[in-house]
Amino acid sequence: MSLERWKNYWISPQGECFQVEMGEHEPWAYDYMKNNHPQLNLKIRDAGAWLLAHGWALIMTDAWTGTLLRAPKMNEIQFKMLYDCYSDIPLFRGWTVRKIYEAAEKDNRDS
Repeated sequence: MSLERWKNYWISPQGECFQVEMGEHEPWAYDYMKNNHPQLNLKIRDAGAWLLAHGWALIMTDAWTGTLLRAPKMNEIQFKMLYDCYSDIPLFRGWTVRKIYEAAEKDNRDS
């Protein structure tokens, strides 16, 4: 699935896109974790943090703030998806997404 601009998503490390409604990232993460990793028994406030810590990326878009990306461990698959969708927007064009990806790659090499 390719990304559709101005939507909200969770993107797995494997490049699977899960579209969510604005403000529903945490409830979606909780449901995902409950269904796919019930042994972890996470609370709703911890599920999104777990996904981010394990290589997931979050895209949140609204009319007031634009598009927010949270991806502390972005991989090449996620980078290419984001770049393909947003590369014509100055914020994403060059360094913002690329720097996040390069920092994650450096962390992976250093660990």
